Amino acid sequence: MAGFLVPFLSGGLIKAQEIRDEYDENAGKIIDAANALYKEKFNTNQKSIELQNANYTAIEAQFGTVVAEVAAKKGLLKDVATADVITKVKQTIPPGEIAAYKSLKFGKKGDKLSDGTTLQEDETIKSKLKLNTLFSEDYATATKSLKRNREWAAKNLNRGAIKNVADLYLAEKDEDGIKKLPEPTGLEKAQSFMFGDRVTESTGIAFDQAAAEKIGKEVLVQPQAVDLKSSIADTIGYQESVIAGSINDVNKSISYILGLSKNKGITIDVNNNFTFEARFKPNANAIRSYADKIADTNMYTTADGKPDTAAIVEQAYELVQTKIINKSKNNWTNLDILNKDVFNKRRSLTSSGISKSFQAELEKNVDEFDINTDIQAEQKTQIAKRTKRKADVLPEKQIATGNYLVSDKVSDYIINQVNKNLGYTTNAEKTLYVDYIPDNIYVQVTDASGNPAKMKLKLYVEQALQLRQF
Repeated sequence: MAGFLVPFLSGGLIKAQEIRDEYDENAGKIIDAANALYKEKFNTNQKSIELQNANYTAIEAQFGTVVAEVAAKKGLLKDVATADVITKVKQTIPPGEIAAYKSLKFGKKGDKLSDGTTLQEDETIKSKLKLNTLFSEDYATATKSLKRNREWAAKNLNRGAIKNVADLYLAEKDEDGIKKLPEPTGLEKAQSFMFGDRVTESTGIAFDQAAAEKIGKEVLVQPQAVDLKSSIADTIGYQESVIAGSINDVNKSISYILGLSKNKGITIDVNNNFTFEARFKPNANAIRSYADKIADTNMYTTADGKPDTAAIVEQAYELVQTKIINKSKNNWTNLDILNKDVFNKRRSLTSSGISKSFQAELEKNVDEFDINTDIQAEQKTQIAKRTKRKADVLPEKQIATGNYLVSDKVSDYIINQVNKNLGYTTNAEKTLYVDYIPDNIYVQVTDASGNPAKMKLKLYVEQALQLRQF
């Protein structure tokens, strides 16, 4: 106790006040610097968040909501003036991909679409593009986060809080992982009473680090820009062409080889952009997918060394026929297109059952496959017409409906083949293969009420593999 009383015995009160003044001056410098730094940071961050919101609005007005959402996820809204953001989107997202996004359809389960299909489930931008959040949600989260940072700064960027903030930053975590300040010792309590909170250069460094950890990072509306092109575009089945020449040159070659012309399988807008109608979209996407790979081999070039678009597309078409379409068609007998002259709806096919070669394949690869139980011709009961001679009970007979029911074993085998064993690496290939599954082949399912029901095998495989057509 005698050592503690020494300052009082030698003019210690004056020294104590000097130490208090030094601590107070240190605290003032720390707080002034922190306030100036974070005021500027917060204001800059606020402007960045609002700029991204303005850029989203501009893109949405120009290209629609889907393109705006994709642009946001690609990081195209940040650090670009609103007057320049449309140009940036055009330079980053190919015209064909933009057109694909703009053509997506949304609605509720059971809605009839313009191409004649019926939605099997609710389709929203979030579900279609497989997004965890929409821009509006990200914007709201960022705005709230920045507001919390401002509130923390208002509470803690003051002289009274410096010591506690610094000590808490340096404190060890307890068993629950929560930082807790240890109880001050008797000497520390006495020093605090005499001199006030000890604020030194080291305290300032700890305080700065604590503030930086809590509020120093920029609040982002979107995660740092990542290349989402393949994941989003592939989700909807879009394949970008990397062949030299414009996307229209590629589409012209595809249209020619598929035997299409304006308003007969394709539409061409005022800017000469091609859009394939529903029946031919899977074919066009698969051809582009293969054409990209062929172009990379440099096997087909013109006299001046540039890729020969027509030759590449022709070769891609042949590969699509042999590797996808024929493989799918060969599973079925007497395959026929019912709506040959309808282009604005996906093709509708019918067959008279599985082929002998597919039966042999199933017998070889599916355990306990039985042609009599795993693939059944559907029948319905028909009551004979009443004749002039009345009878108590009219005779009944079973007649074929023309539809076929396959077992889970068969549907699972087809899903596994498409997803893994046929060597398809893109949704474009898988979608086209599935598109040639006949519409009169069904699989047994359970409806929402738990009752037995049936679903077209084509739709069942699409849903299982999360394939989408745009």
